[in-house]
Amino acid sequence: MSKLQTHIKNERQRLGLSQAKLAELSNTPQHLLSAFELGNSDLNPVMLDSIEEVLSDNKVVEEAASRRKRYQTHQYKKIEHVKERVLRSTLSAGNREYLKALQELAENHESIQDRKVRAISLFSGCGGFSLGFSAAGFEVVGFLELEQGLREIYQQNFPKTKKLGTDITQVTQESLESLAHEIGDIDVILGGPPCQGFSLSGKRHIDDPRNSLFRHYLRFVDAFRPKVAVLENVRLLTSMKSPSGGFVKDELEAEFKRHGYLINHFVINAKDYGVPQHRERVIFVAVREELLTAPVEIAVA
Repeated sequence: MSKLQTHIKNERQRLGLSQAKLAELSNTPQHLLSAFELGNSDLNPVMLDSIEEVLSDNKVVEEAASRRKRYQTHQYKKIEHVKERVLRSTLSAGNREYLKALQELAENHESIQDRKVRAISLFSGCGGFSLGFSAAGFEVVGFLELEQGLREIYQQNFPKTKKLGTDITQVTQESLESLAHEIGDIDVILGGPPCQGFSLSGKRHIDDPRNSLFRHYLRFVDAFRPKVAVLENVRLLTSMKSPSGGFVKDELEAEFKRHGYLINHFVINAKDYGVPQHRERVIFVAVREELLTAPVEIAVA
């Protein structure tokens, strides 16, 4: 870290300015300011001049430092739908396809359940991924989640789903084999390992231990040998490099290949499916190699 980076960070903290406030006042993207203070990148001269100008303006700093956060408490109330506004709303093309697919799945739900298509969920959170798979007719029979509060919410959402563990790194090989024997055949493993190591809102350190959690995901793949494994993460994983200098996505795909799975990935954005949020994600889909006669081809509507 250079003297300038240290100076700006120390001065910001001395004045009681959060990184977000300094970024706002100096018109500097927060992720660039964060990377600069961490010593991972430089800022251009215009941004540096703007930051120095803010830090030297006592009036601006005092006002910003004393400003209360906008959100102090959370209150929830039912919002009435304005009929005219609802009538003006439209569905995106992706959302139409999604709703059509859900309708078709609902019509075929009974036949799907008859086939007992079973899944387990890793890094489950409160169950968003499981909810999507359940809507598609899958029976999610097991889950694993580190945070106690999220586990409690998950178990309320899916009371019949068996808890497989808490910290995936602490699941021993012996207990993993026992779980596989107890649960039986699984068609799909799904999960989204924590993404802070890859996200722009995080520090994006290549040696962040959370970046290797997918190897523990692979331990479950080896134990259960599902037909398909689905892994979700932030889009920026596709540009993240590993400590060895290669791309994380390439190493992830190579690992799945080594474990007997052919894999492909694609990027989606939630806003294309009717969600009022710009939220990009990369989805990896791996299929057990002996089930395929050709490489995996993924098409997104």
